[in-house]
Amino acid sequence: MRIISWVVALIVGIAIILFAVSNRQMVDIGLWPLDGTLAVRLYIAVLVCGLVAFLAGGVVSWLSAAPTRRLSRHRKRRIEDLERRLAQMEQRERTRADAAVAAQAAASAETAPPSRQLAAVRA
Repeated sequence: MRIISWVVALIVGIAIILFAVSNRQMVDIGLWPLDGTLAVRLYIAVLVCGLVAFLAGGVVSWLSAAPTRRLSRHRKRRIEDLERRLAQMEQRERTRADAAVAAQAAASAETAPPSRQLAAVRA
């Protein structure tokens, strides 16, 4: 896929170079409310217009993706919060399980026959 994008970029680059070489004549550019004109080469005028259009499209695309980026940030924070809560709950559950095992061991030691209790005291 990366090779295809490089080939397409190369073809577009060659087309731009051929366009620039083929259209070197001068043109006058005037903006309607202003009185002056500007003499530039045709390929410069076209390439600048293309660049401006490309940048404007990028800005519009970036602005239209803002709600998606905002939602993504919100969901990321929510996931981090839920993971933190889950870790705390798992830690509490491990602590409770350890306490239950210790209580069960203590209870079984108390109900053990006297000979075992005596062995436990000697040890």
